[in-house]
Amino acid sequence: MPKRPSLPAAGSQAPSSTPVVPQAVSAPEAVTNAVSSSQPRVAKPRREFSRAQKQAILAEAECCTERGDIGALLRRHGIYSAALTKWRQALQDPSPRSPGRPSSLDPKDQQITELQRRIEQLEVQNKRDHSLLELQKKVLAVMNAAAAVAMTS
Repeated sequence: MPKRPSLPAAGSQAPSSTPVVPQAVSAPEAVTNAVSSSQPRVAKPRREFSRAQKQAILAEAECCTERGDIGALLRRHGIYSAALTKWRQALQDPSPRSPGRPSSLDPKDQQITELQRRIEQLEVQNKRDHSLLELQKKVLAVMNAAAAVAMTS
C-alpha cells in the first residue's frame, strides 16, 4: 500500500508543488470487497477430534518447551487452550458424568434422604387412610341408626 502524504505541521505551509491526490482502488479489488461483504458468512462446521487425535495433540503439547510453542500448536490445530484443559481432565477422569450440579452427598446420605421422603409419603397415605376409615365408621353408624328407625316404625 502506498504511503499517504502527511499533513503539514501547525504553523508551517504545505509546498504548493505537491498536490494531494485521493488514493484510487483498482476495479477488481473494489468488486471483490463489495461481493464479499454482501454475501452472508457461512459458519464452519464444528471440528470433532477422536480420542486418539486428542491424545496425540496432548502428547505434542507436553513436548512444547519453548515460549510460544503451545500457542503455535493451538493455532495449527485450530483449537483453544480450554480444549486442552478439558481433554486433560477427561483423560484423568474417564467416568462419564451426568449434567447438572454434582451431588454433595455420599451414597449413605442419599439413601437416608430417600428413606425419609418415603416415610413422609407413607405418613400422608396413612393419615388419608385413617380419615377414610373414620368416615366409613360414621356412615355405618348413620346407616345402623336409619335401619333401627325403619324397624321401629
